Amino acid sequence: ERSWEFEQFETSIFVRTFGNEDTLYNFENVVLRVNNTEYIFPTRLCTDNSMNMLAFDKSTTVPYLVLGESFILDRTNCGRIPQVINNMLKNEIETKLNIEKYIDAMGYGDFVLLFSIGKVTYQTWPPSTLAKLGEIGINASDIQSLTDGEPVIILGKKGSSPGSATIVKADYSSPQPPYEQEIMLDETITGQASSGKVRSPRIGPASKWVSFIQKTEVSELPVTDMYSFNILGVDLENAEHLLYENIQLQNVDLQNVNVVNYPYLKLEMNVFDEVNLTPPQLQNWFVLYDGVPEGVVSYKPKQEISGIEKSEGETHVALFAFENISLLAFIDSLAIEYRLFNQDTRKSFIDTLMVKSLNPDEAVDFSISLETIGKAGINDFSVFVNPYIQAEQNFNNNYIAFSDYLTVIEDNTNPIMEVTVDGEFIMDGDIVSPTPVIVLRLKDDGSVLLKEDTIGVNLYLNQKCEGCTASRISFSSPNVVWTPATSESDFRVEYQPQSLADGIYTLQAEASDASGNPSGSKPYAVNFEIINESQITNFFPYPNPFSTRTQFVFTLTGNDIPDEIIIQIMTVNGTVVREITQDEIGPIKIGNNKTQYAWDGRDEYGDQLANGVYLYKVKIYNSGEEMKHRSTSADKAFKNGMGKMYLLR
Repeated sequence: ERSWEFEQFETSIFVRTFGNEDTLYNFENVVLRVNNTEYIFPTRLCTDNSMNMLAFDKSTTVPYLVLGESFILDRTNCGRIPQVINNMLKNEIETKLNIEKYIDAMGYGDFVLLFSIGKVTYQTWPPSTLAKLGEIGINASDIQSLTDGEPVIILGKKGSSPGSATIVKADYSSPQPPYEQEIMLDETITGQASSGKVRSPRIGPASKWVSFIQKTEVSELPVTDMYSFNILGVDLENAEHLLYENIQLQNVDLQNVNVVNYPYLKLEMNVFDEVNLTPPQLQNWFVLYDGVPEGVVSYKPKQEISGIEKSEGETHVALFAFENISLLAFIDSLAIEYRLFNQDTRKSFIDTLMVKSLNPDEAVDFSISLETIGKAGINDFSVFVNPYIQAEQNFNNNYIAFSDYLTVIEDNTNPIMEVTVDGEFIMDGDIVSPTPVIVLRLKDDGSVLLKEDTIGVNLYLNQKCEGCTASRISFSSPNVVWTPATSESDFRVEYQPQSLADGIYTLQAEASDASGNPSGSKPYAVNFEIINESQITNFFPYPNPFSTRTQFVFTLTGNDIPDEIIIQIMTVNGTVVREITQDEIGPIKIGNNKTQYAWDGRDEYGDQLANGVYLYKVKIYNSGEEMKHRSTSADKAFKNGMGKMYLLR
């Protein structure tokens, strides 16, 4: 009938009890059922020779305990747990006046059940107790007419008129004495709520709240209906906050409600009628507001949705679109949160990008670049456009997720480390200049990961001496320059110590690539010698004898390169057949040298010389002075500053 009523409740009650001299049954056989549930049974009996009282809420008809606490050691209550029956012995009725206390304590309008167990001495009940029973619909004469030990069951209600209670007594017309009879009550009590609450579904989301409007009609005159409204703000986490309480106005301005904090509202109506139990009737309620836009994210077609494989260090690009499918514009640029979840490490990698705000029916394409460094294994991928930042009608359309989307193949390739001194790969024990240029180069051709930092890269240089320890070269030193790897060049460290003292030095180097793969199981190490004084050894032809060509080998120390070197090749008679200048010899470095120039056994005019023994002599000058000679064990091959070479074809 399009009208509200307070909810009604029903509870069935069945009681069976006996006189104290019943020949078949005793107090252990007393039955109390509430809604077909046993409230008295062998392990939860009520005390013999007692009056028992059980109250029921007037609205819900649910039984409740009136006196004491529902505690198994409390003698004054009994029955099933939780205990709701108050059990009263003779002295508790006559001296402690527990029946009177019970009636005073129970709620107005509540139902109450009384039933005897065994022998109850009605004739000695105090007058005040008999008078108090009138408050639950029992006349004093109804009790005074009972003989001691006679069974009785009474169903009353607090606040009803005396004589209105339902009373079950023994059958006095029966030849069987009352105190030997069995009596029963089978009744249903009905309750009705006097209050109720109505809640609306969630309203919104809104870009602006305008007003709340309601129309309510009362049921009767004089008015006993009461009602009020609450307005609750609902935030993006669905938490409710009371904004307006106990409203009775027909129109409430909501423009001061902050839509950023509360994009949703809920309405709540509370109604009461303690007198007639007839609720007021809500005719209508409205919330006026401006709506919000609605967008949908989509994954561009012709893209794989799972099983994509990339090597660690590669970048994968995913293409998406977001469309405003509503008639309202987004008020600001839109955030896009994307996440990779690594199934192996159980770690999430989260980042955000921004796209422009969208007008009605407008769309924007966007791409997400997924970096793979540190994400080896299988990765799930998800994208959330506008993650609860701006209000929308529905956020479910803004989220898209892919399982097993991207498999990143871990970089397990070891890099190659090269260490050069003055541009050369030196041998253990070689002589180098006092200010050598030491270069570490890391090649990682098997990986797309670029080495862009000095993590895992170490250089050590120390002079060999007893008790000396290796000293790490600081990359912040002005003598160190490092450059990261690019797609066109390798990672590189250049170190040039200044003016090393004479002695033997140990150089150690180690490096790992961007994935942490080391270049070797142990550091590279080499010893070299520093001699600050500028000296040069004798030149030796190699090979000697030779048939087609021979080069010259020598060692240079110090920092200075000779200004002039001349090699004269002569016959055994002293005739110079070929003179080789420094320009022909080619570049010279500090340390061990092997000339680029190779003599081919021809004279100054290019004619082939005959087989045989030839002499050669070397003249070396620096700043106009002949350079000092450095003695070696091979000097015995020279006589008068000249050596021999053998041409054999």
